[in-house]
This record gives sequence, structure tokens and C-alpha cells, in this order.
Amino acid sequence: MAHYKNHPNGSFCWAELKTHNLEGTKTFYNKLFDWKAKSIPMSDGEDYKMFLHKGEEICGFYKLKNYLQSKNTSPYWQPYVSVESVDTIAKGVEKFGGKAMMEPFDVSDSGRMTFIQDPDNASLGIWQPKNGIGTKYKNEFNTICWVELATNKIEESINFYGNLFGWISTVSNFGTVQYFTFKNGDIPEAGMYKKPIEQDAIPSHWLIYFCVEDCTKTVEIARKNGANIIKEPENIPTVGTFAIIQDPYGAVFGIIRLEM
Repeated sequence: MAHYKNHPNGSFCWAELKTHNLEGTKTFYNKLFDWKAKSIPMSDGEDYKMFLHKGEEICGFYKLKNYLQSKNTSPYWQPYVSVESVDTIAKGVEKFGGKAMMEPFDVSDSGRMTFIQDPDNASLGIWQPKNGIGTKYKNEFNTICWVELATNKIEESINFYGNLFGWISTVSNFGTVQYFTFKNGDIPEAGMYKKPIEQDAIPSHWLIYFCVEDCTKTVEIARKNGANIIKEPENIPTVGTFAIIQDPYGAVFGIIRLEM
């Protein structure tokens, strides 16, 4: 059980779902993870919605903007990294091979943020906390527990995230697959692998994993409620059993029952 009052610099602190169908999304994740939801009015007249776990905020969701819908952007989960200074990250990202997608901006008195892209165009939210730290729970059932980068540019990504956040990478072999782990200090923070040929049509991206008590049971609940199962449950010895799910509206995420 892990309740957070703050997140270390360079650690994942929030997950946010951009979707077309707010009510359907709320219903689906309530049935899957027993998340409740609340709404917060925003300055543009829209509501920002948050999922709650044990009565506290753990991730957000809101409706895709009209201009993104017009580009046929599919719903997606966006991870955020907590930093001491968003402006420093935004100014330094280009010299490390990435780019800032917008100028940093304040989110009322909650924090300051921007979005960046890495050398292979995978995007991340960057969050500088003020009164809002991000998720209050991680690494327990029905909360975020891992984030994973699928990329074509392994060496460039190692250098980029190492320079940007101070992450250190290690590598393990799972059969013929090399799997890289980013550590923030001594803490494993995220994973990375080189995209296989069959994923060539899929852009480089970060995938969010939620911890579950029973991977097979969670997959069946998802399937029953209209989800597409991209990867059926598979066990990785000494790691756990995972699956990859596409919710009824198109957003993809992972689930895992950890053995470690």
C-alpha cells in the first residue's frame, strides 16, 4: 500500500485519459477498477474530471478537444512526470533531442505544466506541483504501478531521459527481447523496449499499467463491458501476469498482477 504526499523529482505522478465519451468512460472504469469520479470546473467552461480511489484523486479524464477530434485522434492515456521546474525542462528539452509541445502554463494554484516529445516523438506530460501533487496512490491494486516506453530509438531515449530527469538505465534479457529499466535514483521508474517489426505502424508511445489483484478476472470484466483485449493474460516468470486492453472508446492501457 502506497499513499503519497509528494512525488520525487523525476517520478511519474499522474495519468490522464483524453476521450470522446465521458459518461461511458466513467462507467467502464468504475466497473473495472471500482473508481468513483468527480468534476472540477475549468476556465474554458469545460469540466475536468478525476477518478477517485479510496476517496482521493488518482488520475484525470476529460473530453478530447474539437480540433483533436477533427484530426481523428484516438482516445489515449497520458502519463505525467513530476519535476522541480517545468520551465527548466521546457528550455532544456531541445538540446537533448526532444521538443516542447507548448509553452509552460499554470493550472490555477494546483501546479504548472507542459507537454514534451522525446527523440522518437513519444509524448509526456510534465508537472510542477504547487497545491496539487498528482496521484495520491500508486503501486497498489487498481492504481498505476508501471509505465513503459515502446520506441525505435533506444540509445537516443537512454541519453534523452538520462539528461532530462537523471534516470539511469539497466538492461535485462527476456528470451530474445532486451528490456530496459529506467531508475530514478535507486527506484525503478519505467521500462523500455524496442518496437518489434509488427508494431511499425504504431507510433512510439508510453503505456500505463495499473496493478490488479487478478489479471484474468480483470480481463474478463473488461471484455464483458465492451473492451478489446489486445494482449491476453501472459505470465512473465518472477515478474507477474500482464495483459493489454483497449477500452470501449479506443484508449489502450496495461494491467499487471505483480509477483515481485
